[in-house]
Amino acid sequence: MTLTFIFTLEVLLKEYAGIINFKKGWDYWDSYSLYWVFSRVFDWIGEGVVPPKHRSPIRSETAGYWSLFLLTGIYFAIGIFILRF
Repeated sequence: MTLTFIFTLEVLLKEYAGIINFKKGWDYWDSYSLYWVFSRVFDWIGEGVVPPKHRSPIRSETAGYWSLFLLTGIYFAIGIFILRF
């Protein structure tokens, strides 16, 4: 969700605020790919730093999980709506 939020913020800052200007062939694909590389590298570092007993997957049967899932879906739908207009 954080990755999607950051990327959406970048799109809004470029398209509507004009704060970000891409140069020399840089575009959204490059930014989004770099965010994923950054995320995966820190995930890999975290696996080496955090002991296995403290790493546990998110349980999908909790209300918090489904609330976050629905919030992400709504956020994505609003983002699509904003970018269309």
